[in-house]
Amino acid sequence: GGGGGVGGGGDEVNSTDRSTEGREEEHDGFGDLQQRMAAVVPRLYQRLDRVCSNVASNQGRLLERDVVQRIQDVLSSQRWLWMGTEFVTADQVAFMSPANAAPYLYAVPPDLACFGNLLRAFGVRSEFGTSDYCQVLRQMAVETGVIHTHQGGTAAAAAIPATTAPAGLALCVSTSLALL
Repeated sequence: GGGGGVGGGGDEVNSTDRSTEGREEEHDGFGDLQQRMAAVVPRLYQRLDRVCSNVASNQGRLLERDVVQRIQDVLSSQRWLWMGTEFVTADQVAFMSPANAAPYLYAVPPDLACFGNLLRAFGVRSEFGTSDYCQVLRQMAVETGVIHTHQGGTAAAAAIPATTAPAGLALCVSTSLALL
């Protein structure tokens, strides 16, 4: 009696293990990456932040200033800020953002806010400006085919129905940007 129950329970555990095995492996791959990033990225940012703090307070040696400048040159326009699931450029991040505009614009996540010296030194702004939101709308219009870009970088609007309000707004904004 009792031995059969134990054997049956073992079989159930094994069948459950087999049925979730593939899903766990898929999840573990991304989960492992996120865990590794969560462990490594803050340590790297902490070291860079420390150097930036020294340079900002004028206690930094000339060598540290040179190192910071070289790192800024390398990271400029590169995706180096970890947002938890992907890297983004510094111009996509601000300390305050009234709206969630991911994957275009991001607010500094709470776990990165402590690296303020680093983030400011490498181009993260206090907040986004109107031109940032206009650029996002333009980018979305291009991505959705409302606006087609030409080789020279100029934009031309596709024929869109007047009733398509978001597309019309994007067209209006992008046309305004083209005139600037």
